Amino acid sequence: MQQSIRPLQNSNLVSLDRKIGIIKIHRVLQDSMMTRLGEKQKIDAFETVVQLLHNVFPTKAMAQTKGFHEVRELGDRFYPHVLAMLNRFEQQHMEIRLSPELYSLIENLFWQGIPFLNCFWIKLFG
Repeated sequence: MQQSIRPLQNSNLVSLDRKIGIIKIHRVLQDSMMTRLGEKQKIDAFETVVQLLHNVFPTKAMAQTKGFHEVRELGDRFYPHVLAMLNRFEQQHMEIRLSPELYSLIENLFWQGIPFLNCFWIKLFG
């Protein structure tokens, strides 16, 4: 895998942070890949991202065990990714189902106090 992504790293389209285990993919590369996907593949990709973010996004219950400060830091770290995902959904005009994971993710964003969601929530469910 390392050899296959090295050209992308050299072009600054992909970066690896081994310390925290994150791969960052430049938005241009993400956009390019989205244009090549069929409708079903886009929906599958969206649902996969929802599942991944749902698994790492902090919850109210987590605040009781880890403390609000740590939960707030995690929320600050991941909410831009959730907003980017929701924005990508809106740009692609995809027909998606409201899964329990997506509902929970949006609910947790509201709990974190993310103001952007008010207009997205109305578009999705209004």
